[in-house]
Amino acid sequence: MNRFELMEKIHQDYFAYFLEICREGEFSPDIKKMVDDFVIGRIGSQKGVRAFIFKQLFLLAGGDQNINYLLAAIELQLASMYCFNVAADTKTGYDTSDKKFVAFQTQDKIFELSLNAIDKFTNDEKLNKNIKEIFQDTQTQFQKGEVLDTIVNLYKNKGKYPKEILDEFSEISEDQIFNTFGLPKTIVIQTISALPNQPIIDYTFARTYGINAAMIENFGSIIGEILGLDEKKVFKIKEFGKFYGMGMMIVNDIQDYSLDLFDDGEKFATREKYKSDVFNDIKKGKITWPIKFALEIDNNLDSIFQEKLGDENIAYDECDKIRLLLLKNGAIKRSVLEAVFYEKMANDSIKNFENEDIKQFLFETTTSMMRLSKYIIVLENKYKTILKPTKPEITERIKRGNIYS
Repeated sequence: MNRFELMEKIHQDYFAYFLEICREGEFSPDIKKMVDDFVIGRIGSQKGVRAFIFKQLFLLAGGDQNINYLLAAIELQLASMYCFNVAADTKTGYDTSDKKFVAFQTQDKIFELSLNAIDKFTNDEKLNKNIKEIFQDTQTQFQKGEVLDTIVNLYKNKGKYPKEILDEFSEISEDQIFNTFGLPKTIVIQTISALPNQPIIDYTFARTYGINAAMIENFGSIIGEILGLDEKKVFKIKEFGKFYGMGMMIVNDIQDYSLDLFDDGEKFATREKYKSDVFNDIKKGKITWPIKFALEIDNNLDSIFQEKLGDENIAYDECDKIRLLLLKNGAIKRSVLEAVFYEKMANDSIKNFENEDIKQFLFETTTSMMRLSKYIIVLENKYKTILKPTKPEITERIKRGNIYS
């Protein structure tokens, strides 16, 4: 069985449990529609890479019991995050205040369902409690990451002190913050208050860790609780998850410049994104990895970014010019190199585990997600360029170590 067949098999195994938990939920008509159309129809019904990663790490660590309810819980938590994301980024179909509000409410409901799935996974009180605490920690880290991603780490905030942003939000009501950003006011205030009292440059690493890497890193803690692993093994599994999650999110940032390039007759580019969501990060004015690296390569781009980033009504042609600029400037290629660095770090974390077959599946997954991602290949084909790094470039990047943490 190859990796794609195995992913499909794992999905078939847990999806019935995912569906069962969703059907047991009690929802208002609007939320039920989003659950049916989005949570089940777009997220649950397609095979999930996180469930696959968790299952392979579980097997690698020596696990052999049925974990389908737990895989359903993981995918439900992910679905809750996607509900937040489509609203916070006003993606296609969720670009009105009413739709956003429903999506934010659905996020909370689906997270509750993920905890219900844990109840069905184990009746061991201590294990149940510990896994739920890890899920809640993941959710909190995600929310803090989203504060950085959607509120702080914006181009318009470069040079501001965090207190300036904090003062703006201190005067806004709890309800208004939730309706606009889908976040508890306490999380917004705590996250911004914890930032250093210095002008904002960028929080791209911290934002990336919170909204993606933390979840996969925490897989190690969950597996450690279930199997009673020693600290060294838990640390290595967590390292794999963190590094994989970082690289995965960098490729997600590159996606913003390639969603419209697929000529396959489909309207969706990913489980949660339409092709029409291309350039969303430009419109939101986010400092993502390509923007971060573009400035590191040429700070003279600052004036262009100041003018263009964050313009919700920016024309497609203007966005396309920014895409070409990032390709010619080398920022996209530099982003791919950074993703491959994390690919190497992830694979290195688990190299001493014994199960060679499982390790090979995981190595193939990191490579296909990073340097062989279809979102990178489509850019290479369209613009007749090479974005994948050479061996010497990878070696040199590895020598520099984890320079952005």
